[in-house]
Amino acid sequence: MSLAASRRLARPSNSSHARISLTPLIDVIFILLIFFMLASRLSAWHDIDIAIASDSGTPQQVTGDLHRVSLLGDGGMLLDGEALNADMLAARLASLPKDARLIVDPAAGVRLERAIGVLDMAGKAGIAASLVADEGKS
Repeated sequence: MSLAASRRLARPSNSSHARISLTPLIDVIFILLIFFMLASRLSAWHDIDIAIASDSGTPQQVTGDLHRVSLLGDGGMLLDGEALNADMLAARLASLPKDARLIVDPAAGVRLERAIGVLDMAGKAGIAASLVADEGKS
């Protein structure tokens, strides 16, 4: 009998009694749980009041100064034709009188989040703002 054959005969068959430990699996699950908890974005959600215009066709009387914020497709912003960044726009909106009205006019391709951000800036400054949505823009 060869040496390899004698080792095969001497080996006990414990393969049916092998245990699979779940501890490494549980460790990996907890590490992933901690990772996703730390990587998730926990931001404060808040409501924005948006008034929807009616199709009545009757013009409304505007009181106070009327200002226009144009959101450009390249990321720029214009307040009454003057180019501003987001911080400068927030400062200028805070300096406007409280009875001023603001029209937000996004160019074609501008994401809604940018327009809502400007509406939020105006709300924090205490200025009433309206969003212009033109379906004809492409």
